[in-house]
Amino acid sequence: MKKIKKELSLLAFLLVICFLACNLVYADDNIAGAKDTRDLELSDENKAKQSDIRFFGKKVIPILNLDLLGTYSKIQGHNDTTGAIVDVLASPAIKINDNHYVIPLYNFNYTREQQIITEEEGGYSVQQTLNHNVYLTNKLKLNDKLTTKISGFGSWSYNKETKDENWSNGLYNYTDVGGIMDFEYELGDIRDNVFDEAGLELEYYKRKYPNFKSLISLASPTASEEDEKDYDGFKLIFGYLRDNPQGLSVEAAYQPLWKKYIDKLVIGSDGVLIDGDKREDNRHAFDLNLKYPTTKRLTLYLENELTINNSNQNFYDSKGTTSLSDDEYISNYYDYNSYMIRPKVSYAIPVKEEKDLTVHLAYAYLDKQYNDRKAQSSTGLYMSEDEEDQFHTFSFGLSYPITEKVKAIALFDYTIAKSNMEYEKYYRYNYDLMSIACGISCRF
Repeated sequence: MKKIKKELSLLAFLLVICFLACNLVYADDNIAGAKDTRDLELSDENKAKQSDIRFFGKKVIPILNLDLLGTYSKIQGHNDTTGAIVDVLASPAIKINDNHYVIPLYNFNYTREQQIITEEEGGYSVQQTLNHNVYLTNKLKLNDKLTTKISGFGSWSYNKETKDENWSNGLYNYTDVGGIMDFEYELGDIRDNVFDEAGLELEYYKRKYPNFKSLISLASPTASEEDEKDYDGFKLIFGYLRDNPQGLSVEAAYQPLWKKYIDKLVIGSDGVLIDGDKREDNRHAFDLNLKYPTTKRLTLYLENELTINNSNQNFYDSKGTTSLSDDEYISNYYDYNSYMIRPKVSYAIPVKEEKDLTVHLAYAYLDKQYNDRKAQSSTGLYMSEDEEDQFHTFSFGLSYPITEKVKAIALFDYTIAKSNMEYEKYYRYNYDLMSIACGISCRF
């Protein structure tokens, strides 16, 4: 009880600080929840409202987003957890001229709540996560239609499975370092009040997992490689955006990702690593998101995502015995197809003049089918059918403006995960997870 009171007192203190800051910070909200500089747009109206801050003679446009939430979460059959979410995004954009901006950005996120994070081996339970993301973007408008962005970035992700674990010891801790080049081409005429844009993004990053030693490798007769999960990622994004405030808005993207593993060798049918044959994965993601305001207050959304993953990596399970008779070899262990659909409804209820209580309702369904990975019984016996995982997530949200820059928000999520994979000695496939978050969101 003392621990809970301490956490609530800390959260209350942070909420007060945030509320006071709303009256002190003068920067306008022009980022609308963006998590990196690719989402950052600086409208002429917002530029005009900024204070005249200078950096080596160049105008600075300060941007600050802050979310502070208290959380309650519980996985069925386990103890509940109280905690907090703290998310800070700061970006002092520098205006070189009307067509040229240099945009540094830093995003910090701390979350303490029960989570099941799905990795390629399966889901694992985490109580706390900590993320740092840094971007530096050079944005240049070449002409009336074409804009380019060149970015360098770094990400550091940490997790704790137990409260006593050190941040540096998380099994799935990772770092990303890379660069992005964007090309955005405007279609049509913006004077029609409909914004059309086609985009191409090229991204490279190097991902490293400093602590990862897979249970799959430890359970096999082959020695685990030192950097078995590290890889070089090469990603393209072909995108189209049609933003129509009065009608149907469409966002579509095709995102191929090639992952070349640095140290992971392919496992042969005899359980021996094939010398010189490195693991390679390629993933193809297709996204289609729709938005339609049926009335001034009611808006409908529909999100869709199809993912196809192919890998040359296999799996050899020795079952921890010296006998070869019970060994299992599964080819194409990481190949899968998944589909997600998420309808959402948003409705604004008038409360006071120019102040609406916005209600969000959403349901997400995700089905993930492996092509050759066999499901296992609770005792570890391999069955004839391939593994299939299904996720149902029900979401409810409320938001209400306290001031022009501050909103009170409440979020509720309930996820039901079902799978024919019943063997859960190391990973989680079947669970019910509830999470509640309440607090404030500030956009300066």
